[in-house]
Amino acid sequence: MNEHVSPRPDEDVSSSAPESRCDNYTSYLDETYGYTYGARDIVSLEALEHHDALLAGSEAGLDGRDPDELDDFLRLGMARGWRRQEQIDRCVQVLEVVLNSDDNHPAVDYREVYLLASRTLADKGRYERALSVLERAIDWAERDARAFRQLKGLVLHRMGAEDQAGNVLDALSRDRPDDVDMHYEIAEDFAIVGDDEAARRWIDRTRDVADRLGDRAIEVDLDLLEARLGSQ
Repeated sequence: MNEHVSPRPDEDVSSSAPESRCDNYTSYLDETYGYTYGARDIVSLEALEHHDALLAGSEAGLDGRDPDELDDFLRLGMARGWRRQEQIDRCVQVLEVVLNSDDNHPAVDYREVYLLASRTLADKGRYERALSVLERAIDWAERDARAFRQLKGLVLHRMGAEDQAGNVLDALSRDRPDDVDMHYEIAEDFAIVGDDEAARRWIDRTRDVADRLGDRAIEVDLDLLEARLGSQ
């Protein structure tokens, strides 16, 4: 397993694909789709423009490029280009090249690449492949595997393995009993996939953690999430 460097592992991952923003690279590179924080200070303008060309490329244009001839930063642009074309297998194939490479590109956050690959697969119902990527990610991350374990629980839930999903998420809660944000994220994950009952259970669990810690900051978010469930 390659020991890629992954700065800023605690960053959140947005759920939508980024668009090309050639006139605003600062905010463009601050988004976590495999970039490290501050990648704009590492990557040349030429490389950014090359990445955007791949991201916005046509299927025919992407098909004519060989990912083995690119570095990992540009491979990310190609992978997301295939994702925009709804070519999920091609997208994941390129992401796997990134994860198998020895590039260790300083502008690539390999932790986010694992998450992007597994979420892309799960969103298309490829649950077994998503779990395979996540198991590899958990081994790679060793002790710092919270995000991968959390997503694994959600994927198991989405594929109907309720008991296994509960075991994974309950174990995560036991390992991180004071992590209010993590408990909230799990509730939000269930809300996003439309399981209101599970979302409410995790809202209650989040409130229990917040009450025990005297944390009132999360209450507004919990109220808003609960109201959103009630309006659906």
